[in-house]
Amino acid sequence: MIHTFQSSISAGGDVLFPETIIIGDNTVTWTKKMGLMVSRKTVTLQKSSINSVTVDQKFLIGSDIIIETNGNSYIHATNFSRSDANRIKEILLG
Repeated sequence: MIHTFQSSISAGGDVLFPETIIIGDNTVTWTKKMGLMVSRKTVTLQKSSINSVTVDQKFLIGSDIIIETNGNSYIHATNFSRSDANRIKEILLG
């Protein structure tokens, strides 16, 4: 099953270029479009190598998500809603 989450405008996310986290059966992918004419930045991690998932709550409703692996790879996604951030953590660690 594939789960897709997008950064929240109300939590401070970019209106035109939101961040996206896609959780598949074996991988987690973070993408962010960097501008109108620029390609996307993408980081993909294997779910089996995930060591920790941290939800960093900021302000009243926003949260950052930090996904770290056993190696030096990580994803730092910003401005997600608290409910989405907690759901992402639940899916990855559950």
